[in-house]
Amino acid sequence: MSGTAERPGCGPEGRIVGGVQEHPGHGAEERTGSGGPERRLLWCELYANRERIVTREGVAAILDRCREVGIDTFVLHVKDLAGYVPYPSRVAPHMSEAYDWFPPGYDLVQVAVEEAHRRGIALHVAPDVMVEGRPGPQYTKSLVRRMPYIQCHVYAKRPTGDGSFEPVIVPISEVTPEMVTAGNIDVFDAVFVNPALPEVQAYEIRICEELAARYDIDGIILDRCRYPGLSADFSDYSRRAFEAYIGRPVDRWPEDIFEIDPHGETAAVRLARGSGITPGPLFQSWLKWRAENIRRMVAACREAVKAVNPQVEFAVYTGSWYPIYYFLGVNWASQNYRPDGFWAAPDYNETGFAELLDYLCTGCYYPEVTVMEARAKGSPADWYSVEGAARISREVTLGAVPVVGGLFVKQYEGDLPRFQEAIRTCRRETDGVMIFDLCYLEEYGWWEGVKEALQ
Repeated sequence: MSGTAERPGCGPEGRIVGGVQEHPGHGAEERTGSGGPERRLLWCELYANRERIVTREGVAAILDRCREVGIDTFVLHVKDLAGYVPYPSRVAPHMSEAYDWFPPGYDLVQVAVEEAHRRGIALHVAPDVMVEGRPGPQYTKSLVRRMPYIQCHVYAKRPTGDGSFEPVIVPISEVTPEMVTAGNIDVFDAVFVNPALPEVQAYEIRICEELAARYDIDGIILDRCRYPGLSADFSDYSRRAFEAYIGRPVDRWPEDIFEIDPHGETAAVRLARGSGITPGPLFQSWLKWRAENIRRMVAACREAVKAVNPQVEFAVYTGSWYPIYYFLGVNWASQNYRPDGFWAAPDYNETGFAELLDYLCTGCYYPEVTVMEARAKGSPADWYSVEGAARISREVTLGAVPVVGGLFVKQYEGDLPRFQEAIRTCRRETDGVMIFDLCYLEEYGWWEGVKEALQ
């Protein structure tokens, strides 16, 4: 085992149809997804699988196992949290410039394309699109090192030492543990960049264009195409852009958006660690504006990829917890779906982007498999289970796009039967299953278990 992934095949019995395998004996009548071909994806994170992917022989061995167990799509992580890529790029730095374990000049994407197609497996690539740096002296070529102003700026409350807190807006790289933010800031020790900045969107799109133009890939899946949390982005640029959006200055910044209560005593909405927020008069407009920024990125990236190669499938990977996904500035629902939460403006549905996708991957990342298990545990909603998460994913997308339920293998460590049940649940409730990550199948020796669950 070379590491762990951060998350939190086409066999002889089937054939590839548009990059997706038709699996005899498991037709649409047995599933409640879109009724289209079933997808069976396996994700390969770069660092966690570093010992397996640095040679052609290692990649070939992985894909042999995929074919044996019935995986039809191999998802290769192609841009890491620091912004480095595993192929010779004209846009982003090569991984060998930051990691001594990655061979100089090595083109992992080309190797993976060749070995996957040799076995009848579709190859989809997954760049991390809104992260461009990590702490550490080796990341000298990260985009945020060259353009530090692009990183997200976070609104927080900072303790003053006398029991009180003062509001601050700081770059995300300067957030400290004692600061209280509006819920968690999901960074994975990475520097998120501001999705509203035109230069950020242009850079990420250039990478996707390059991949679609240079390689015979079958699909692109955008990962981390989002904000890091509700407390971002409060930079000067975002203030100016939001004021232009609403057509007037914001008098109290950021309190007219929302105010953080570190103790939750006066908060209208309770959040993590006992804190809370009180929404201001511009709260709904702000959330819609953020979601429009992400939708604009998704739309522009799709257009650019399809212009280069119309046959490349275009997808996005998100979390399945839609009722609170507004924290991350993403509306992956259908434009015809109207959420009824207190946070949603009446026209929030206009920011939905399900119709822009060839398929959507939602992480159903819960150890509880069934709705009944979630209820027995006292979970706050049915979607705190694989089954419930899959159902809400279908509910909000309204059939506009095939939905593939994702599973985080580590949540089932030591319990293969439960993992197999989770796989079968995703297959039944959605248009297939995405397994995250390869490294856990290797560590746990669960390949044969996956094969059984896919039969």
